[in-house]
Amino acid sequence: MSNNYAELIEKQKQQLQQQLAQLEKADLSALEAKKKKLLAEIEEVDRQIAEVVKSLGITTSSKAGSASKSQGILVSFNRLLELFKEHKTNELNVRSLRLDTKQIKKLAAENPNQIELGGKGAWPVVKLKA
Repeated sequence: MSNNYAELIEKQKQQLQQQLAQLEKADLSALEAKKKKLLAEIEEVDRQIAEVVKSLGITTSSKAGSASKSQGILVSFNRLLELFKEHKTNELNVRSLRLDTKQIKKLAAENPNQIELGGKGAWPVVKLKA
């Protein structure tokens, strides 16, 4: 009788282990489906961001393998003029707008009659000449 009882317990134990494995598999499948859905949403958001950035004429660039300071946002001269209009000012803080300082220096050198670079130390500003 105790042998039958042990067999019955073993059978129930195996059934419970199978049920547990099925539940774990179902949970794993649900999590994988959720992950797939979230990754698709992230890809869609990235695509939308790229469209907006492209429509604004902004490009971002990073140097491969570089662990130094990240490069700021690259803007064209026309986009820089638009930023002056948007901010309704004749002076823009390069750092707070996350603009690329080297690019702004280059634009200031190419357009000395229209803009100039100023500011102190780590807080450069670009000024629109009247």
